[in-house]
Amino acid sequence: SSIDAERQTVTLENNASESVDLSGCMLFSKRTDALLRFPDGTTLAAGATLTVGAGGDFAFPNEEKPLSKKKANTVTFYDSYGARHSQYEL
Repeated sequence: SSIDAERQTVTLENNASESVDLSGCMLFSKRTDALLRFPDGTTLAAGATLTVGAGGDFAFPNEEKPLSKKKANTVTFYDSYGARHSQYEL
């Protein structure tokens, strides 16, 4: 998984050998309070990637630039129960 502040995208990668159900999982950008909840039925196949942002598979609602290039930012991935799974610093 990676963040590209220049392109304003977050890419999630499934390194597991099985598909992962992302239904209800969330990405949160601390600086802009942007929140994306993945809709029911969203899965990420084994070895596949999913891009969040302009031109990607999903986008943060009502946010053109959810990732700051000028200020520190933290993007956090939460599972469907609200438990923090991973966190990325910009």
